[in-house]
Amino acid sequence: MSKRWDNLALWAKYAADHSGYCLEFANQGQLFANTKEVTYGDSVQMDVMNRDHRGGWWFFSKREEWSNEEEVRLVLPRGLGSKVKIDPRWLTRVILGWRTSTAGRSGDGPSDAIRR
Repeated sequence: MSKRWDNLALWAKYAADHSGYCLEFANQGQLFANTKEVTYGDSVQMDVMNRDHRGGWWFFSKREEWSNEEEVRLVLPRGLGSKVKIDPRWLTRVILGWRTSTAGRSGDGPSDAIRR
């Protein structure tokens, strides 16, 4: 996840060059209780034998060259499985890329966002 819906680098890379969509969520509810911002910097060596390295902090670390993503990650605690139910009330809007196919659009133009 990213902090901003309007990050053009992410639209180009992860949304099929602006032909995909973005789901915007309210930062509330159970889903976001387990999210943390990614910190960017030098590579960190992890030693599984070191108890301090077993806390999972490295899930939220990334090299500096990825900092333009402004990423937020969701990592579930052990034992909760690998699936998350998303309450539809947490979804605030669906934003379509400007190159998204016109089939299925409900707005007037390619930059419309579908609001709830």
